[in-house]
Amino acid sequence: MRRALLLAMLTAPALAQQVLYQPLPPAGSAYLRIANGTGEPLRVGALNPGTLTTGMLTLGTGTAQRISPYAVQLEVAGRPVALALSAGAARGEASLPLQPGSFNTLVVLATGAALRVVPLVDETQFNQTRARLTFYNATANCAGGGLALDPAGQAVFADVAPGAARMRSVNPVSAQVRVGCDAARSPAFALGGLEAGGQYSIWLMAPAGQPIGFVTRDTTAPWTR
Repeated sequence: MRRALLLAMLTAPALAQQVLYQPLPPAGSAYLRIANGTGEPLRVGALNPGTLTTGMLTLGTGTAQRISPYAVQLEVAGRPVALALSAGAARGEASLPLQPGSFNTLVVLATGAALRVVPLVDETQFNQTRARLTFYNATANCAGGGLALDPAGQAVFADVAPGAARMRSVNPVSAQVRVGCDAARSPAFALGGLEAGGQYSIWLMAPAGQPIGFVTRDTTAPWTR
């Protein structure tokens, strides 16, 4: 019954924006978080000092360790945020033009000795009576990504391309789910603890070639004036 409710209560998002935490950052800033889709710990540093408010950042390889909070990026209008990235022997750089007031996710993937980056502008609509879920296909080539209830198999998200994301609002209930693409599926994991008005991300990754899935709650790094 609860699984059926999760599907039945999918709704269109409200046309409003929710700021996760106060106080607001200065005008002209944006939010950025990093998702480690590689098989190694990921180190992230700023090439243009003064923008990456978290300084040097290291993301691990255990589920929630892979996702950073949203961090404030200062004075982004006309000034891309430039990052240096390393994961094991792989290296890469990213130059990200961000729009003031936007929320952004940068997915980092390993391709041989290089790191590939996939920037995504996140949707900010929310519904105070529903939980907002965003599904990320954080893989390089895992086509037709989706999220399904387990074991029944009803789709919550389907046909999400590699490097893409999709958002919808759901009734805050609990269920067992799996992520997958093509014919491959992850082990089942719990989609629980959802709260009305809460914002959550569901991740499909394949750092070792096989899909893994997990959920994180969207948060922001502390900001002080």
